[in-house]
Amino acid sequence: MAKFIEISTNSAAGTLLVNADQILNVQAGDGLGAGADASTKATIFQNGITSHIVLTCTTGTGTALAKVIQSALTANPGGIKSKVQLGTLVIGTVAVV
Repeated sequence: MAKFIEISTNSAAGTLLVNADQILNVQAGDGLGAGADASTKATIFQNGITSHIVLTCTTGTGTALAKVIQSALTANPGGIKSKVQLGTLVIGTVAVV
């Protein structure tokens, strides 16, 4: 059975459900290089390096966002859905590449 993480955004994408079983890596930055644009962006890599979701923060940092996503991935190993606890972080833009 698939497991999902839920990520709330202020973008037109609304709330995202991302299949946790398909996530290979989460890192700060826009995915174009190690730490590139980590001040505002975090990237979820899924199904290989060419398939990823770039999230842009309007408050907070990409580094903090990557950390809370990683926490959600490991927080509920037996459940179907785990919610990313954003706290004061706000996601303003979502790009699926």
